[in-house]
Amino acid sequence: MPYPTCNASSGAIGPSNIGDTLTSFRMQDAPICAAYVTTTQLMPALIAPFSYPPVVQRHLSDLATCGLLMAGMLQLRHKSQGTISLQIKQGFEDRHAALLPLRFMVVEIRPHGDTQWHIRACAHLESSRESSGVNTPLLEAEHGSITDLFPGGLAIMSIDQGPGTPLYQGIVELNGDRLDVSFNHYFQQSAQTALVLRTHSFQDPATQGWHTQGAALHLLPHG
Repeated sequence: MPYPTCNASSGAIGPSNIGDTLTSFRMQDAPICAAYVTTTQLMPALIAPFSYPPVVQRHLSDLATCGLLMAGMLQLRHKSQGTISLQIKQGFEDRHAALLPLRFMVVEIRPHGDTQWHIRACAHLESSRESSGVNTPLLEAEHGSITDLFPGGLAIMSIDQGPGTPLYQGIVELNGDRLDVSFNHYFQQSAQTALVLRTHSFQDPATQGWHTQGAALHLLPHG
């Protein structure tokens, strides 16, 4: 079957978006920052324009949720609304990567005013004529893991806080069933960021739209 290419769709999250909430705060009596996100309208707006397979929709929703949690933490910790870009791609070292239908997923989150975030998201899938169809059955399944879809894949995170600040970039190999597991693995190895993410995406049986929930905890450095 033919798959859609990477035509990005966009949406926004903020106080005016009913059902979509991103909240971040610092705990009063502990050196911990926290963020929480829930979406009901945003993900359908991002994903509905394209006929991505359900398993791709789920992981793209998870990727957007991870990005929103990072954006909430960035705003709280650094009083900054920098641009966050998250990309999941096939690993170049995997000789089969060029033959797989699903090439990459990308989410970009930018500030939109003082209280909103603008989000763009897409996945790139080659048509069955241009790929070997190696993981096509996985694309049609509902519960494939992120490492099933991206064998030997990489997660790339970029944060641009604007002029006069260095571009931050981190790369980690995908591991585990979900994207938050891979990002947590990266943060566990980082000497600068003690951050833990947890996300959950599910499909509304009535509307077939994707809803997401996520939470993040950040242990602040002493001193």
